[in-house]
Parts: sequence; C-alpha cells; structure tokens
Amino acid sequence: MLETIGGVAHVVFCARSRGGALFGGQGLALACRAMARARGRKGGRKPLAAHDPRVQTAKKMYAGKSLPIVDICKTLRISRATFYRYLAVS
Repeated sequence: MLETIGGVAHVVFCARSRGGALFGGQGLALACRAMARARGRKGGRKPLAAHDPRVQTAKKMYAGKSLPIVDICKTLRISRATFYRYLAVS
C-alpha cells in the first residue's frame, strides 16, 4: 500500500520537475508555471544590487590590490565565479 502511494507521489514529482514529460509533454509544466504566475511568482533568483554589502566588500578588497583573488575568496567564503560576478555588478 505504501509503495503504491510512494510511486504515485514520485510520478507527480517527476512530472513537475521534468516538465511533465509523462503527462503529454510540456502540458503540466506550462500549467504549473501559469498558476505560479497567477499567484505573482516569477521564478529565478533576484539580481544582486550594487549597494549590497557583500559586493561592496569584494570590490574594496580587489581595489586595494594587496590581496590575491584566492585570499579574497577565502576571506569572504565565496567561489571565484561568485567573486567575478560581484565585480561585474555595476
């Protein structure tokens, strides 16, 4: 009994996460996105603001030219990719 319930839940979860491939292609995924938009949800991460303290700290440390990028990243506990993303914020 529990296996059946778990199987159904797994199918629904997979259908939502993979775009509804099991239920007629993109139908379910489009419906889920439309319902989310109706609730005011857009999806995705909000962009970083230039006045964010993390961005300002990274830019100040980089402008000082006293620390290598590896040390800046270790100090701020961020990856190099995140560091360069912070520098790109204007």
